Amino acid sequence: MMDEDLRQRKVREIKEQCLSGARVLEDNSVKNLVDESIVKSWLNSSSLGLNRFCDVLSPASSDRSTLRRIPDFMLYSLKENDFYYRSKHELLERLGIALLYIDSHLSVMHTVGNPALLEELKRKNIKFGTVFTEESIGTNAVPFAVHSKKVHVIVGEEHFLEILTPYTTAAFSFYHGGLEENEFVVNCYVVQMTKYSKTLNTLFNFIFSSELQRSILIQPKEGELKNAVINYNLNQHTHLIILDINGIIIDINDALKDEIQHTAQLIVGRPLKSVFPELEIALSVLVTFEPLSMVNVRLSTNKAMHNTRDYYMNCSLVKSKGDYIGMIISLIEKDRTASLLSNNAKNKKKSFAFNDIVGDDPDFLAVKSQAEKAANSMSNVLILGESGTGKELFAQAIHYASHRSNKPFVALNCAAIPSSLIESELFGYSEGAFTGAKKSGNPGKFELANGGTIFLDEIAEMPLPLQGVLLRILEERKIVRLGSTKTIDLDIRIIAATNCDLQQHIKEGRFRLDLFYRFNVFKIELPPLRYRQADIPLLAHVFLEKFATATDKNITTISQDALICLKEYFWPGNIRELRNVIEYAVNVAEPPMIRLQDLPSELRIVVRKADAKVDEIAVTLPPDYERIVEPDEFDSYDDYEREQVKVLLRKHHGNKSFVAKEMNIARTTLYRKMRKHGIH
Repeated sequence: MMDEDLRQRKVREIKEQCLSGARVLEDNSVKNLVDESIVKSWLNSSSLGLNRFCDVLSPASSDRSTLRRIPDFMLYSLKENDFYYRSKHELLERLGIALLYIDSHLSVMHTVGNPALLEELKRKNIKFGTVFTEESIGTNAVPFAVHSKKVHVIVGEEHFLEILTPYTTAAFSFYHGGLEENEFVVNCYVVQMTKYSKTLNTLFNFIFSSELQRSILIQPKEGELKNAVINYNLNQHTHLIILDINGIIIDINDALKDEIQHTAQLIVGRPLKSVFPELEIALSVLVTFEPLSMVNVRLSTNKAMHNTRDYYMNCSLVKSKGDYIGMIISLIEKDRTASLLSNNAKNKKKSFAFNDIVGDDPDFLAVKSQAEKAANSMSNVLILGESGTGKELFAQAIHYASHRSNKPFVALNCAAIPSSLIESELFGYSEGAFTGAKKSGNPGKFELANGGTIFLDEIAEMPLPLQGVLLRILEERKIVRLGSTKTIDLDIRIIAATNCDLQQHIKEGRFRLDLFYRFNVFKIELPPLRYRQADIPLLAHVFLEKFATATDKNITTISQDALICLKEYFWPGNIRELRNVIEYAVNVAEPPMIRLQDLPSELRIVVRKADAKVDEIAVTLPPDYERIVEPDEFDSYDDYEREQVKVLLRKHHGNKSFVAKEMNIARTTLYRKMRKHGIH
């Protein structure tokens, strides 16, 4: 098999010959390296007059009306199982992959995945609104996937534009019941060539099969149900089982037939639990009507030989005309994805020390000194602070300055785990705890952190019943896995954090007072950035150096009027927001400095008076403060929503009831939006 680097060089030679007028398709050796459809796409892209050697995509490649179609995607995303999508996005981030959700107009409507890669793409103008047609960006995987209705992969030099050749694009399209007729969603995955291997194609095909289960709308006929799924060109390692609404097997795909060495005739028409008793947990979906995602199961593939294999299992219901008519189970071998994760283990999250925490403000230095004392203590720590103030950074610094520094630091966001799963996440489970549980059981976060530190972020969001269990653990320093009677001794330090008012939660009966006292031994309150004005220039220059180096731009300073604007802004998103602002400014600024006009418009509401010598700042509202906010003005739904809320609050002089009424939402929903966007 040809080495991929060599293949890429040969593909580039063929492309150069093709675009120089050579009739490359007449050479049979070329057809073995490059598909005829790709060669035709190169020629078409060239005839369209695209600048093959552009550094960034032209503005013409963006569709400014994309945002007006965002509600379609919201229907698609929010109505599905949230845990499934969160798990998928976290996996892609760990693997260094970016995922672009693309609408039926082939424009990007949402981006997730690896932040560094997303920023790299954004610098090339590949972002929200970018149109992935051949007319806009030349040869890429998206048009092929839409045409073929299966996973399509374009590797490196197979792209037409040079700015795409450092990547592999893989895409698939599917229809979804939340969208209008004839509309569809495209998943486009982007991975750097340095991280790409054909093993990733297995992952793309597995996700395709999983998305297909969630999207398909079919008639309640067994033949159509089977054909709609089985006839898709799925990866050979994805195993499918199709059930009717009563849990009877309708069919399985060839990959599973080969795995279990049985013909369909011996399986079809029988209950799932009689053929695959290990998968009985899947039948709960037919009772609860809630999908299952990424469940660990062990399947006997050859009972005579006592062969077993571990799989990830997804279970999704199939609807027709509003009624559930069946269920699809997909299985993929865990070994197929384990190697991908192990290859990325070296890219572990950076650990922070106190030297990494920047600030000269006296009050902030006092907090930092208090945290350093906490590091030398054995007591539990409670970190309080608004979103973006650096709570996890402080937690890591405390851990790595303590005598536990060579032991694990395990973080868990209590708000990110569904309440039904948080107990097993925290405490683990033993063999036989439930159907499909791993034979060896699975350790929880406490067990993984034993000897070190566990960081419980968003502790206020922990379900009330589990707060009592956590209190007992704090008192006894022992845990018991789910389904087990064996106690495990814990030598562990707990650092908890929240951006909520715990006292208010206690008054409302949402947080236990006795648990609060257990955590409140060493309380650290991080000040919001607006209380640290003297630190803003220092932090801004730290971020400037970081992003100027990353983008290889010779930007070394920030103008005086820009610094004044930064100091006078109220920073609802705190340090995280400042970091994003400087990153944006570095991208748009011309060397050698960031100027006032390089800052986002919402910061420039705060302006200097005409006299540059006067230090007084006039905080003014835009002249169009009562204007109607149009979606076309923004690059993302979040930006649009944030500005809409701010404009309406000004219009109604802070009356939240009037704002909620005009937005046609409940007051509680408005409060969630304000908290999300840091609006006070």
